[in-house]
Amino acid sequence: MIQRIQSVYLVLALVLSVVTAFAGHHSWPLMAVQLGIAVLNLYTIFIYKHRNRQSLYCLVAIFLHFGWYIGLIVYSKHVAPDAQNFQLAWPDVMPMISVILTFLARRAILADEKMVRAADRLR
Repeated sequence: MIQRIQSVYLVLALVLSVVTAFAGHHSWPLMAVQLGIAVLNLYTIFIYKHRNRQSLYCLVAIFLHFGWYIGLIVYSKHVAPDAQNFQLAWPDVMPMISVILTFLARRAILADEKMVRAADRLR
């Protein structure tokens, strides 16, 4: 269901990932990771009937964001043309906001799963 709150969180995380991919002027592997996270978030929205898998994919997206930050650190220290003058820009903060939104989505998914299991016990 698209109208669930976790879907809203995941759409916002998806938008932030796409904006980061195209607004951040880093290397193409960092852009590819952000686009991969965006695709994963989009897929996660539409598998709403499988809440356990949704929760797992949210966790994978969070770990991919942290991997993106590790890649950004490596890029800024070793690969960037002016590594000494490298500064974080506003698109570099967006993945952390996306991590928070994905965490909130996962928490809402787990709450839905708990509610469904409680309802199944009552039958």
